[in-house]
Amino acid sequence: MTCLRRAMTAMITLMLCAPAQATVISTTSYGYFTVNGSTPAQIFRSLLSHGPHVNHRQSIASNAMSAIQDGHLKQSNGACRVQGYTIKLRFVTTRPQIANEQALPPADLRLWRQFYSFIKQHEDEHKQVWLNCAAALERRINAISAPSCGQTAARANAMWKQMLATCDKEQNSFDSSQSAELEHQPFMRRVRAAAD
Repeated sequence: MTCLRRAMTAMITLMLCAPAQATVISTTSYGYFTVNGSTPAQIFRSLLSHGPHVNHRQSIASNAMSAIQDGHLKQSNGACRVQGYTIKLRFVTTRPQIANEQALPPADLRLWRQFYSFIKQHEDEHKQVWLNCAAALERRINAISAPSCGQTAARANAMWKQMLATCDKEQNSFDSSQSAELEHQPFMRRVRAAAD
């Protein structure tokens, strides 16, 4: 089965530090790997040979995410709250790039560009899922109030771990739901027709 995959790493830190504005901040960088061929079938074979490995599986694109949470704890009027809570998400998206698009006949080039658009949209959706998860967590963290700062930190870190696990399941579910759509892309149909 062909996969578009994503990888996740996360760091858990709830630090006592200078206040920061509560927010979700994300940065994205893009990397490309070169694929060769003058037919969809050749390009697809090159995709499988040169594409990224995610979770020990061959992929045709990837979206790696690393996350850090930050904030400080403040005890006031018998309650401790998280203040200046910030989540920083860093995405590294890796996509294929054809070495020589002119080697493709115009009809196949159109199919490739449509397929590439699907890949791009898929990886962007993975990013959006993480951003939505982070925004929901930020609201929950900012609502925490406990008698001690130890309790507040423990609750915040438990919510963080839960968000990472829940969002990772959402990512896997999204990948599963996209498998059939990937196989029905005109480019993939052309690849499969050539293999028959």
